[in-house]
Amino acid sequence: MRTLSDCWPHPWLTIDRSRAVAQDSQERDLPMASAATNPKQEAHELIERISTAQASAVVTLITTMLDPVDRAIANAPFEDELISDEENRAVAASKAWLAEHPGEGTPHEEMLREFGINPEDLHR
Repeated sequence: MRTLSDCWPHPWLTIDRSRAVAQDSQERDLPMASAATNPKQEAHELIERISTAQASAVVTLITTMLDPVDRAIANAPFEDELISDEENRAVAASKAWLAEHPGEGTPHEEMLREFGINPEDLHR
């Protein structure tokens, strides 16, 4: 899994990150000596400088990074398998059955409830 430190510095950027951080810390009177060697401390200090809205985005990012299911989904290969003729026939048969038996299918909301999913969860 890639971490934020793996992504920085970007290869196409040519800034001296340690000098920029040191200069910024002098301007703000923040103790950065320990942050240069401790990424967690640096993260804490950066979080103290951002807005509440930005902090909310960071919390979402970190929560996603720590969630094993989100990590697995993010690292899963793209589904590019072709739909087989058998699968197409099964879908056609289910649609035909629903057309012949109106009102007898299970509503989508009921299936979501059965699996403990809120409809809003699908739109996140």
